Amino acid sequence: MTEIQQNRWDQLVRRAAGIVGGGSQVNDTLNELFPVIDVERVPIELLALMGTGVAWGQVSSPAVAAQVARAQLFNPADSGKIIAVTSVFYRSATVMDMFFGVLQVALANKSAVPRYRDSRFGTTLTPVAELRTDDNAAATPASFRTGTTAVGFDELRDDNGIAVLSPGLGLVCSGSAVNTEMRVSFLWRERVAEPSELNL
Repeated sequence: MTEIQQNRWDQLVRRAAGIVGGGSQVNDTLNELFPVIDVERVPIELLALMGTGVAWGQVSSPAVAAQVARAQLFNPADSGKIIAVTSVFYRSATVMDMFFGVLQVALANKSAVPRYRDSRFGTTLTPVAELRTDDNAAATPASFRTGTTAVGFDELRDDNGIAVLSPGLGLVCSGSAVNTEMRVSFLWRERVAEPSELNL
């Protein structure tokens, strides 16, 4: 009989409860676990106990004549991790449409250095995700469209996450107005991927 692999949840239960010993602890603690911990909506301070790092970073894509600015959160091909993008904040000097999509190419310019949002990872350890920018003749990919307002940052978010990036793919945010600077900030989670998760 095949059993569900529950290693991620087992790590959480062991570390949160200080349990030592062999075998899975999820089944043994099932009657006590659910009233205390929702294992799929884990509080931020417990994510590290499951091997998940929470991170953030921001980029500025400069104005270029006859080109639109693009920003990207990219998961390197050799990372071995899954990245879940949870929020994107964006602004520009011009009110314009903004386009989002997943691209299997890293944008040309590796930009600012991202950091973990959990201080227990320290201040020098960096996430695997890369922040990248470039300029392009058109806003691509254009899978999703939203827009900017006249003042301040706008936010793209979904309570279930915006995008899941497997190795070698990145989420791109493209402006629609040429010769316009764009600033973009990303929030995301990253963790080691099981082979079965990458071969659907």
